[in-house]
Amino acid sequence: MCQNLHAIDLKHQMATFGELTGTGTLRRHLYKCHLEQWVDACDRLGIKIKGKNVHVAVQAFRQSRGQAAIHEMDKLAQCIPFSPQALIDTFIEFIVANDLAINIIESPQLRKIILMLREELTESDIPHRTTVRK
Repeated sequence: MCQNLHAIDLKHQMATFGELTGTGTLRRHLYKCHLEQWVDACDRLGIKIKGKNVHVAVQAFRQSRGQAAIHEMDKLAQCIPFSPQALIDTFIEFIVANDLAINIIESPQLRKIILMLREELTESDIPHRTTVRK
């Protein structure tokens, strides 16, 4: 990418990296200097951009183009049938993805929302943090 930009504009400095350069350094260069080309290439090739430090920049870029966060929407579209284990798995995914404390499960407001969404659920059907930790 740097070579292509340098060929167009000789003032553009080309970055060079060695064989031992870490992926974090390369990823940082891509999102700081080549965000549009990088995101487009990854989308075209079906590569998910997973770096936690670049997630915000990539999401902001997608939103500036009127796009949803593609891979997040893919996950939402894959609705799994309800089961007690699926509820626990989804809780864990929610907590990890949002970097929340496991105590969020004890929130009366969250538990109320869950009970509202599935009529046949009772309070005892919703796992507590001790269950999720196992």
